[in-house]
Amino acid sequence: MTSGQPDPKLLNRLLQINQASYVIVTAVAALVLIAWLIPPAGHLLPDGWDLMKANTALSILLTVGAMTIAKPNCSAKSLVASRLLCLVILTLSVSALLGHLTDVVSPIDTLLAKDAQSDMPGRMSLQTASFFTLLSLILLSEPLGRETRARLSDLLTLALTLLTLVVLSAYLFGATNLYGQSPQTLTSPHTLLCMALLTYAKLVRRIHMGPFSVLVSVGIGGHIARLIAPWIVIVPFLVVGFGANLVDSGWMSIPQSSSLTVSLSIIGFLVVVLVLARKINQLENDLRQSSLTDELTQLHNRRGFYLLGEHLFYECLREEAPMSLLFFDLDGLKQVNDTLGHEIGSQLLCDFAALLKHNFRQSDVVARLGGDEFAVAAKQADLSLALARLQKAVEQTNSQTNRRYRISYSTGEVSEHPTADHTFDELLDQADALMYKEKREKKRKQGQTAG
Repeated sequence: MTSGQPDPKLLNRLLQINQASYVIVTAVAALVLIAWLIPPAGHLLPDGWDLMKANTALSILLTVGAMTIAKPNCSAKSLVASRLLCLVILTLSVSALLGHLTDVVSPIDTLLAKDAQSDMPGRMSLQTASFFTLLSLILLSEPLGRETRARLSDLLTLALTLLTLVVLSAYLFGATNLYGQSPQTLTSPHTLLCMALLTYAKLVRRIHMGPFSVLVSVGIGGHIARLIAPWIVIVPFLVVGFGANLVDSGWMSIPQSSSLTVSLSIIGFLVVVLVLARKINQLENDLRQSSLTDELTQLHNRRGFYLLGEHLFYECLREEAPMSLLFFDLDGLKQVNDTLGHEIGSQLLCDFAALLKHNFRQSDVVARLGGDEFAVAAKQADLSLALARLQKAVEQTNSQTNRRYRISYSTGEVSEHPTADHTFDELLDQADALMYKEKREKKRKQGQTAG
């Protein structure tokens, strides 16, 4: 799975939450609409239910219907039906917007319910009307494979998210003029809940494509985005809420609170940046290690060996120090795979890798080049002692009675002071050639013994 692709498990969880959001929104709006259409039912609901206007409840239900119908790869009929619902939503919300601009009650506002107790009968708040106007335009402009529509939908979605956050913040900090126009015409708490869940649902609809896709991608970018996004939302609310509480309690004046709030915001985001930078460094290090490490044996892979080996070669060249290269090839790995299975063959590779790692110095570059080939690069003139330790360790391992296979290997060794006339590749080729020479000699002796 590439880093740009969405994480299927995360995407599935988001879709499950999305379905739950639809259920909650539908239940809230349906109950309110029933209460408006059947007044006695309103007595069964908590006080304040009527702050969600009938047209608002209807718009919520129509939005859920439009989103549910217009699924990816839906039929042309479903798409037409969804757009017709969006046009109805747009009509209801624009009618309310025009009413706020002209101060004229539209018949559309009171079509479902008279709402005689309100100073603006049937009219949803300016914020709610703006929300449904934006949402209906988003649904109408969804891409259908066209890049221009996709960009427009993304921009409108950002505006929708901003509007929802503004209303939510206004509630939390008591800015009444930002969530309503009068005690009877405002964005009620249950309307705000529905707005938040519908905004989430709209984000999820576009989460697998466009700029929002990074939030669910499997790569480092997605991991970092998911790490920092909650703090970007939480920190401002915490800091501003703390400052507002200090002012309300009389402990500080507004200028003092503003100064403290700015300072805390800077410190808060600085902490987020530091944590994020640390996480990026950790992920970068893990990525580098994984790109240089053999997955099976946890030794360096071919790329890691060449990278570190060449660095060691040039270090010895600069210091005029000796360097040794060893090339190993396991004997009989194919036979083990054929007779005992590849899982046992993999265990053989891991056993030999562990012996190499244990019997050479930590400063030596030990690697599996691929298949049954291993190599060691060391800043040392003679590796005979290390080879002797390795051979003894192999013999001890082979002497264990419960082993189903024996470890045997061929070795090629090159030791010299690197010069400008040589390259690391040439030294490795020499060690490789010497290893194959030993391997051929082994086979020749085995043939003579068998004869």
